[in-house]
Amino acid sequence: HFGRARFLRNGVVDSLVNTITKKAGLGVRYPSHYYRSLPGSGKTQLANLVAVKLQEKLTNSEVFLVLNSSSLDKLDPQKVDESIHRLYGLGKIAVIIVDEAHNNPKSALWTNLLKPVDKNLIVIGFGVASLRGISDTFTEKHEAHEICYSAGVNTDMQEVVDYWVSEVSKIDRGSINRVTIAEICNNVCEYTNGQAFAFLSIVELLLTEHACSVDVQDLKGDELVKECMHYMASDSFYSKLVLKGVVSRCFRDKVTELYQDFQNMLVPKAVGGLSVVTSMEPSLVKLTDLGFWSAEHSRFFTPLLLRVVLKEVKVVQLDEPRVMMIEKSADKQKIIQQLVSPV
Repeated sequence: HFGRARFLRNGVVDSLVNTITKKAGLGVRYPSHYYRSLPGSGKTQLANLVAVKLQEKLTNSEVFLVLNSSSLDKLDPQKVDESIHRLYGLGKIAVIIVDEAHNNPKSALWTNLLKPVDKNLIVIGFGVASLRGISDTFTEKHEAHEICYSAGVNTDMQEVVDYWVSEVSKIDRGSINRVTIAEICNNVCEYTNGQAFAFLSIVELLLTEHACSVDVQDLKGDELVKECMHYMASDSFYSKLVLKGVVSRCFRDKVTELYQDFQNMLVPKAVGGLSVVTSMEPSLVKLTDLGFWSAEHSRFFTPLLLRVVLKEVKVVQLDEPRVMMIEKSADKQKIIQQLVSPV
């Protein structure tokens, strides 16, 4: 759900369900799956939608949804095993979906769930952080791109565009057409890397407030798209994000830590500019575990996240005598070019 809208996300849900229900062969256990992404990526909604779809697809199954892994400690491991075994005797599949899996990585029940005796159990976890605390890990770990929105022509993006075409028609006299709406949605998707709450909030802000404001209401097509992208680089846009709760919802209380880790991860190059230290640097390991840093692409998870960090950081101090100033916009641009690659 997002405001009045309810997005079914059939594209990603069908993809997840098809992956989850694959089995290597007869007599083989189902693999367990862990899907991780930043807060505000729509994981809880997906957990609910996947639960419903699995119940429909696996007619011989019973699906259980644990809304927070903290509840795992309230369950008796022996009774859980007995329940799974009972379903096994009835020829049924037991599906257990655990949301916020990262909140309780040391629960004793994980061993029973991830190394079951019977072969009729499917376990799916959704969470933010990596699960280094779980000794018996999930067999399949999935990164954010598998559950976040993606730019381009696809079912989930089409659903968003369809919704905003309908909504904009109620407040606009036709100057914002479908092609323009799709272009704005795709640009915002790249800026947020498809992080659901940020993506949908910014699209709403651009289409219902900024695009209809007096200053830009006469712009059309490419001109309007360019104006929206220019607006996204402004301080007033950032202030709107804070007021709408995008920063707090998507990055929670980790922003202060991000500033500190950002300082630790940058070192001067031999000849000017900035560079990123090795992937084993403690701050990068921490950022990666939290889902904020992409080790594969050596950049922050989203350009928006980097913007949040750069908005507050004016002086980056490293071990003396190395002091780095990044107050000038040109210096910030160098950082952006190095740390943010095209999504």
